[in-house]
Amino acid sequence: MASFADLAFPPHPTPPLLALAASLGLGAVATETVVTSAAEASAACAAAAAAAAAAVAPADLASFPGSGGLRPAPPSLLASSSSASPTPGPCRTPVIATRLTLATADPAEAAAALSPGAPAVSTFTLLALRPLSDRVLAQACSGSLAIDIIALDWTAGGSSGAGTSSGAPRLRPAAAKVAVGRGIAFEVPYGPLLGGDAGARRGVLAGAASLARATRGAGIVLSSCSPSGGGSAPHLLRSPRDAASLLAVGAGLGRGAALAAVSSRPAALLERGRRRVAAGQAAAAAAVAAGGGGGVQAAGGGGGGERKRERG
Repeated sequence: MASFADLAFPPHPTPPLLALAASLGLGAVATETVVTSAAEASAACAAAAAAAAAAVAPADLASFPGSGGLRPAPPSLLASSSSASPTPGPCRTPVIATRLTLATADPAEAAAALSPGAPAVSTFTLLALRPLSDRVLAQACSGSLAIDIIALDWTAGGSSGAGTSSGAPRLRPAAAKVAVGRGIAFEVPYGPLLGGDAGARRGVLAGAASLARATRGAGIVLSSCSPSGGGSAPHLLRSPRDAASLLAVGAGLGRGAALAAVSSRPAALLERGRRRVAAGQAAAAAAVAAGGGGGVQAAGGGGGGERKRERG
């Protein structure tokens, strides 16, 4: 089985949180930056590019599939693992990826921030969209955007799949199947199941169950995040196997599919994102060497070709 991963950590995870993640057996985490407009996405790209330029590339990241170009957590951040974890467990350095999540109800903003030629494509390992309208959800499922994850907010009180939540977009089974067929994953957050109110718990469970029925368990990733962003709270973080059990029991998903949602499926997304970013950076370097000055925008244009069909 692939290493376990959680794709929704805070943008600046604390040492205790990273230590806890390592002790729980997570092999990789993605730090999530949430934006609400294309302008904010551009600013996030600039900040991420500056941070990446200052980072020291590790010599060997072969322990996690597709981790080349990502970075391990500094060992100093794991120093407090004994106090961060309530029980003894394996402690190893988790690989850290980057994720950009756009929350919007405007298709134009989504296209500007997440189109195949956008700067984010060659900057962030993972690209996610939180649709706040039916039009943006349809756009996300169509495959016209260079996204890896659709992160629906089911905490408003109903299932988007059933269309019972007053403010949530309606996810139609046919659209869900199209998205999964294009290699796009749907994110189910387990944080609200542990720390949310009764309405949030009902909404997430109903949404996850309807998604499992529509996709037959394919294309689902399970993360610890809350749909509003902000990443994982330490007291809500669970071991990947315990989180998978929550999904299996609560959404009626098979045990194998639930485990894939915290292992092989996020690993495949990270691999695809790594290759996309590497291709974009190589294109940018080639443009600079040729004197074309293509920059990040030109690099982004090459990222769209990295998408491939991924099922299961």
